[in-house]
Parts: sequence; structure tokens; C-alpha cells
Amino acid sequence: MTVRPTKVRKATVGGASKVCMSSADLDAFYRKVTLPLLRRARWRHHLTPDDAWDIVQDAFLLAIEKIDSARNPNAWIIQVVDHLALNHNRKALRRTRLQARWNPGGQNSRDEGDELGREDGGDDH
Repeated sequence: MTVRPTKVRKATVGGASKVCMSSADLDAFYRKVTLPLLRRARWRHHLTPDDAWDIVQDAFLLAIEKIDSARNPNAWIIQVVDHLALNHNRKALRRTRLQARWNPGGQNSRDEGDELGREDGGDDH
């Protein structure tokens, strides 16, 4: 399916003019690259299906604002997905390390009290 470019708006970012995709072009681009991006996020970055879907959706939210159709949008969106997936994995690793450090018994603090791990329910008064 060939998509004809519709009206294209120009935006000025930092003094440089960039060509933004029309909504029809962005929709066609989304349909073309979504599944390959989901596969890339799952296989290359070892994400769960839900996490991969969230990463790809976040990348397209950025694309709505920042993608430049005059350049290579495929390479741009792949790079964005890779960076978002790496950030997600870093956060997950950091969260795991902090949980191990602050909760060495391995018990989930939300089961026993509030998020600070107090057994009395956390009321300080």
C-alpha cells in the first residue's frame, strides 16, 4: 500500500526547520514498523510482551512530537526504542538491587505494612 504524503507542516526547532509527518503518514509508518519494533524489543532487550508494548508506545509518543520525515524515520524510531529499552532495563536492575539492599529478608514490605515496611501499619501518631 502506497501512502501519498498529505499536507506537511514545517516546524522550527532550535533555528533549524524540520519536516513533520502528516497524521496519515504517521499512521502508515506506525502500522509498518510496530510489529518489527515489538520483536526487536522482546528479543534484543529481553523484555516481556507488556514491557515491549509500553516501550514501543512511548517511542511513538515521542515520534508524534519529534520525528523528522525528511531524515530516516526508521532508523530514528529504532534508536529511540533501543534507548528506552536500555533505560527500562537499567531501572529494573537498580530497583532489584535497592530492594535487595533495603529488604534483605526477601519479604515484600507491602504485605506486612506500608511501603516503608513498618509492621504496625505505619501510623506515627
